[in-house]
Amino acid sequence: MNPGELREPVPPTIEVRLFQEPEDLARCFEALDVLHPGRLDPADFTATLTRMVREPGVRVAGIEEGPRVLACVVFRVAESLSYGRHVSIEEIATVQDARARGLGRILMDHVRDHGRAEGCASIHLNSGLGRAATRRFYHRYGMDISSFHFKMEI
Repeated sequence: MNPGELREPVPPTIEVRLFQEPEDLARCFEALDVLHPGRLDPADFTATLTRMVREPGVRVAGIEEGPRVLACVVFRVAESLSYGRHVSIEEIATVQDARARGLGRILMDHVRDHGRAEGCASIHLNSGLGRAATRRFYHRYGMDISSFHFKMEI
């Protein structure tokens, strides 16, 4: 099996939708706040995400159930000397009560397929040090840890 290929069937009724309008982006707050509990202000979140989707190559995609966004991914097509043309996942999360339903895998498949269509050779993302379960998910998906991410406040 190739990296990133499905390991089990995905229910055909789950659809990934691209979000661009501020009212749709605002609905992603619940899912993405999982990554930043208590640190995001909903108004700032929507304004920031709206600015981000106006940048070239940035996309926000999600899985809805009624008016609620259960899972969301923010990603961009980029190019660098190190990685060539690639997809960079900025954020990906599923609300707590919708986990273990395969939604993360569906979003990863969406990003992978989008990247392939855009001529990308790889997917890159950062994962917080305290997110061991998340890293296990990425490993099961076929991703490897290939570098360290350094940070310094300025």
